[in-house]
Parts: sequence; C-alpha cells; structure tokens
Amino acid sequence: MLDHELKTLCRKLKPVIGSQADTLWLAYVTSDTPQSKRDTEVLIQMLAARFLTQSVSEEPILLPPPSKTAAAGEFLLGTVVYGQTPLFPLYLRRENFIKHIGIFSITGGGKTNVTQLLVLGLLNRNIPFLVVD
Repeated sequence: MLDHELKTLCRKLKPVIGSQADTLWLAYVTSDTPQSKRDTEVLIQMLAARFLTQSVSEEPILLPPPSKTAAAGEFLLGTVVYGQTPLFPLYLRRENFIKHIGIFSITGGGKTNVTQLLVLGLLNRNIPFLVVD
C-alpha cells in the first residue's frame, strides 16, 4: 500500500480511534526496519477494516464526519455514526430553519423519525411550522 493511502486511512480512523491514529502514522513513517514498517501497515489496515467497513465488498468511507462542534445545536436529529461506531449526537441549530427544510431518503430511511424529532423540538419551543407531505 502506498504511503499516501495509509495516511488517508489514518485520517479516516482518527474520528474513531482518536490520537492513536496519529501514533500509528508516526510509527509507520519513523520505522527503523522494513519489517516494523510492514507490521504497522498491517495494523492500520486491520483497524480500517474493523472500524470503517461492514463487508469486503463495501466501498470505503469517503467523507469525514462533522466535528462535534459542527454537530451541536438545539434540535436533535440522531447520532453521527462513522463506520460502525456511534460518535456523538447530531443537532440542527435555530438558524438552520431560516428558510425551508426538505427531508429526503429511500423508503425506510428514517424520514418519519427525523420529522417527529424536529416537530417535537419545534413544539417544545413554541416555534411555528408547516409540514407538507
């Protein structure tokens, strides 16, 4: 595997394993022997397989999750899940409601649940709304 590919895997692992991803990358690039470099590469690939994919045929995760700060707000939507690891709650902020909100997904994708959460949050704060289905 090429160095830049391993570095990309470490970046994708960071939201899940934290600073251990930095430690792994540093161990890889500062390895004294080809064998220790290969051992670190294998460990990075194993962690990526464990945390970033669900099956061997699945495409790798392409987008990083939002930061905890970016996911903060007052209207709960659900939980940010990265790979198979739940990270933190995802909220909308009041300023996200300035115009319109559309909720789109496939059948069974959770549109009704998200709508219920939003409507309950709006009701609890006495904010007027209109739902068109």
